Amino acid sequence: MTALWGILIVSFFSFMHFAVSVQKHHRDLYKKMAITNKEFRVLQGVAWVTLLGTLIPAIQHWGVGIGIMTWLLLITVSALVVTALVNFAPESFAKLWRLLGVVRFIAPPAERPQRTK
Repeated sequence: MTALWGILIVSFFSFMHFAVSVQKHHRDLYKKMAITNKEFRVLQGVAWVTLLGTLIPAIQHWGVGIGIMTWLLLITVSALVVTALVNFAPESFAKLWRLLGVVRFIAPPAERPQRTK
C-alpha cells in the first residue's frame, strides 16, 4: 500500500514540473514572458528522472506485468489531478509549487496568480 502512495506522490511531483515547463503555466506562476532554455531543460529533466524513477519500485513490488500496468494507472491519475489543479484551481497549484518546487535555484517561488476579470 505504501508503494502505491509513494508512486502516486512522486509522479504528482513529476507532472507538476512538466506543467511548469509549459510556457503558459510558467508565465502564470512567474509573470515572465518566456521560460529560458535552462529552466525548461531543468524542469523537464527533473520531471523525467523522477517519473521514470517510480517505475523501478513498481516493478520490484508487483513484478513486470502488473508493475508496469499499475505504474501507468498511477501516473495517469497523477496527470489528471495536476491538469485539474492547473486549470481549475491555479491558486492551489501555485501554493503546492511553492511548497514542493525543487527548482528554486533557477527561479524564485511562484507568486500568487492574479485573477483576471
